Amino acid sequence: MRRVFVILCPFIVVLLIGCAAPPPENLMTAADKREQAHHATWVVYTLPEMNRVSVASVTYKETLTMDVYYPPDFDFRSRLPAVVFVNAGITPHGPELKDSGQGISWGQLTAASGLIGVTYDSRDGGNAPDNLHDLMKYIRENGGSLRIDSKRIGLWSCWEHVWVAQSVLMDTSQEYQRDLRCAVFYYGGLDTGEPTVKEWRRDVPQFVVKAGQCPPWINTWLDEYVVKAREMGIPLEFVEYEEAGPFFDYAMDTDRSREIIKQTLDFMATHLLKE
Repeated sequence: MRRVFVILCPFIVVLLIGCAAPPPENLMTAADKREQAHHATWVVYTLPEMNRVSVASVTYKETLTMDVYYPPDFDFRSRLPAVVFVNAGITPHGPELKDSGQGISWGQLTAASGLIGVTYDSRDGGNAPDNLHDLMKYIRENGGSLRIDSKRIGLWSCWEHVWVAQSVLMDTSQEYQRDLRCAVFYYGGLDTGEPTVKEWRRDVPQFVVKAGQCPPWINTWLDEYVVKAREMGIPLEFVEYEEAGPFFDYAMDTDRSREIIKQTLDFMATHLLKE
């Protein structure tokens, strides 16, 4: 009898592991999430499977929640890398990124590309870096239940959200720093010095998009950042879209916009899916 138990034990363990991660109870379809959007600012690029993505809402801090976008037919016994869409909180331009058409469709596109997308509440803009720190810590501590490979995380940011992403990326005092594998910055004023830059990250590839019709001071900062980053030896892909202003990813329905969005998704997949 003991011999039979020893033989069967590994199979029992495998079976238990396979059943250990059911889908979240509050899982909704991408179509349900899109109905909740405050503004229909949909990203102009689409993928065939993006409407088959599923979304779970999870509380990560007090009353603040995160939306987790899973690929179609996701196997909840597995884990995937994730992209966090950085949020500076409610701004004069509209609702938080998580509940805008822009944030929802980027979450869908990321999941349809074979990654997990994460959007989240921040609300108080002054606490935005702290909220992002707390979100990153939550993902690190709860990767198993979220089905996120917390050792492979990317950051995506745009416009006023860029300063929050950069301040977290450049703060090497945090344990989750080793988990950051890439960063995307769209049409934002990147900084080259203190207090935002505490230490340059030479090991994190970056994808930087300049929109030529942004305010001159933003593009001056961005140009200075690109020069400095290259001097520091940071692996950086720089894309210039001269005709575009901010929010071209949903405001300019052109082939060039779609090309850059596709490049971005390919960049994130390349650096997050590799071992």
